Amino acid sequence: MAIPPIAVTLGLAGSSDFSVSQCVDAVLKNQEKIDAEEFLTWSGDVGALQKDLRLVYGDALEAQRKEDEEEDGIFLEKATQYQELHEQVVSSQQMLDVLEDFLSSFQNDLSNVSSHISELQKRSQHIENQLGSRRAVEEQLGPFLAGIVISPALITTILETQPGDDWIPVIEELDSKLTAIRSGARISIRKELDEAAEKVRLKASDSLRTFLISLLAPLRVSTSVNVQIHQASILLKYRSFFAFLQRHSARIAHEVQKAYIGTVRWYFETSFRRYVRGLEKVRVRSMEKRELITGSIGESGGLLARKPTMVTQAQENDKLIEGYLSRRVFSKVDGVPVTPAYQGDDVNFKQPSESLFRSVSLVLADNATSEYEFVTSFFSNPSDLDIPQRRLISSSRSNSSLGVQTENGDDDDDAASSVGDDQSVVSSSDWTRNGSVISGSDMAGAGGLGRESRKERKEKLRKSIVENVWKQIMDPAMEYARNFCAALIEPNAPSPVSILCMIRLNDEIYEELIDGGRCPAMENYLVSLRLRLWPLFQKEMNAEIDAVRKINGSVQTSGGLFGGRSSTVNVKESQVQQVCRKYAAMFNAIIGLSEEKEDDMVFSSLLRLRIEIEKLLTLQSTKQTDASAYLASSYEGMVGALSAGATSHPKSQNEVSHWRERGQRETLRRNAAI
Repeated sequence: MAIPPIAVTLGLAGSSDFSVSQCVDAVLKNQEKIDAEEFLTWSGDVGALQKDLRLVYGDALEAQRKEDEEEDGIFLEKATQYQELHEQVVSSQQMLDVLEDFLSSFQNDLSNVSSHISELQKRSQHIENQLGSRRAVEEQLGPFLAGIVISPALITTILETQPGDDWIPVIEELDSKLTAIRSGARISIRKELDEAAEKVRLKASDSLRTFLISLLAPLRVSTSVNVQIHQASILLKYRSFFAFLQRHSARIAHEVQKAYIGTVRWYFETSFRRYVRGLEKVRVRSMEKRELITGSIGESGGLLARKPTMVTQAQENDKLIEGYLSRRVFSKVDGVPVTPAYQGDDVNFKQPSESLFRSVSLVLADNATSEYEFVTSFFSNPSDLDIPQRRLISSSRSNSSLGVQTENGDDDDDAASSVGDDQSVVSSSDWTRNGSVISGSDMAGAGGLGRESRKERKEKLRKSIVENVWKQIMDPAMEYARNFCAALIEPNAPSPVSILCMIRLNDEIYEELIDGGRCPAMENYLVSLRLRLWPLFQKEMNAEIDAVRKINGSVQTSGGLFGGRSSTVNVKESQVQQVCRKYAAMFNAIIGLSEEKEDDMVFSSLLRLRIEIEKLLTLQSTKQTDASAYLASSYEGMVGALSAGATSHPKSQNEVSHWRERGQRETLRRNAAI
């Protein structure tokens, strides 16, 4: 069956069976697409559908009209609502117009505000720049202001209280304030501050002077006060007070320094006078006649006049050897305690000269070292100096070894010497200018060498100040010690062994104090002792050699140019053996004192003495029936005596080998003669 054109137009071509109602529905749905004139061309097809298409269209129009009427009815029913809604829209429109006007004015206001904000931003940036500049100034000015402003609490403490432990942080703060004020620019606005600071400085300086001088009162009252303990526990605690005076009141610091020098000088002078007086009693009581190696051989009523027994000779020999060995302990710094002053009242107490020399030397060294360390810590140029730890030379020696137990200065001796005039005291003003550290030009003149660094010149000046103060304090004590040492060795000089003990002790003290840097100011004293002891040792060794020469036939008697003859003394065999034993004991003692030394003068003197001993034995052998046997026996006895006290020292080994070889040579000679 052929599909009608209308079916194709209405989209019903795919349907095999379609009715008029379907066609009408299709027309209604597609009426917008269908032209009315096309209905005429569909007339044949409409006939085929058995329906008049016009009728269908009319029905469709009727249906559409009804639908429109229904919609109009619905609209008319809601006309009132629409009218009200219209009125509301008009009212809203009016409101929107008002709002538009408001927004327009608000926009203008915002534009004005924006311009104001821009101006404020510019002003804010300017203020921020000013604030940054002020902060930069504050960073520089703030610490300075904080450094120069003196708090009311500090002023109240200085003006209304007395110096003490509470003043230590106060003085340190005031020191920093005054230093900052003094180093700042001099401007007129600071006049009031300078005046106030000057008043506080004067009040503090005056109070500190009275306080520091009062701390010296116990040392003026009695010499039984331990000066070292007083310095360490009291004076050093207030070292910052004196440093403040050095920097800000040089004249008052000078007065305090003078007061200290005068007080401590008197203290040490009085103490050493009493101590030396006690040792002098022991020295006088212990004085014994100096006996040479030959004893009293050749003297009337001497060894030639008596007949010592073998027991007496052995006892004397043992006593001699024991005496030499026991005295070696006095050549060391460490060892036996020193002799206290009260032993001078014990009539049974005696000591050899080297023991008394050791006592006075160690007591002086201990006190001198302690005083030098204190002066360095307290009176030197105020800087960051470490207070040295006090280490006395020996724990067995202390200030109490002076033996002074007198209270209230009840000394019956003459008064202590005065400290001297003002010119003898090193003043803080000598190295400060207006309370400040000395200038580089001044230090260059003091140092004397322009090429030296500022630090080196300052150190030399500081050392000079310390040594000057120390010498003023210790000069009287060193003079007492020097005079006592002179009395020990002159006019009755001790044996060479005793003198060598003194030399070794003096050298060890020198190494510890001078080379060790503990008390360089004592160098002149120790060197003067050394220069005095060495010639005396040589003199006494020469006396020993000359004594042997007198009995071995080496000394020529007067008798014209060619008429001189050897002076011989009738020496007994026992006396010769005693001389040999004394030589061996002396040699071992001297070697024992020379274990770490290589003194050509000592060993050359021993060599000369040995040569004279050999001559004595040779001379004595001529009186014997068998000279070789006598010499071999004597040499063997010398080997035994030397071996009894031999050490590992090469000189000791060489000496034993020498005598042993001499003995073996004489034995071989005797055997050959037989």
